[in-house]
Amino acid sequence: MTFKATKDQEELLDYSIDYQSILELSDPPDSLVSSIWTTSTSVQTTDLIIEPPGIFTQLQEFLLPDGSFFLLPDGVSHLLLPDPGITEGRYATVWVSGGGRLGTFHKLINNVVTAGGRTYERTIQVEIRNK
Repeated sequence: MTFKATKDQEELLDYSIDYQSILELSDPPDSLVSSIWTTSTSVQTTDLIIEPPGIFTQLQEFLLPDGSFFLLPDGVSHLLLPDPGITEGRYATVWVSGGGRLGTFHKLINNVVTAGGRTYERTIQVEIRNK
């Protein structure tokens, strides 16, 4: 599922996804326990920056806290681990700045895991515009 948003190059904004409607479908209702945000764009590099809190990296391969390795998929250039932006067990939130050229489209991709072991992915498409 993709949501659309606009952002000025100079803004620092937060974006949230409310997972409550799908979490309530489980029996018993589920809650978010993990959230990872990544960015991608159709241009060679992205200037949309995922801001702290969290560990931001531009490495393509790195060691996770549990000792395993993670390789970023093709087309993904940034990663935030872990995202402490889970509130009330239902919202996943990320803060971003920058954005590069006007008219550029960026994707903020959120992958979450629930207490019940379910995984979901949602995308926010952000267009960089003057406001």
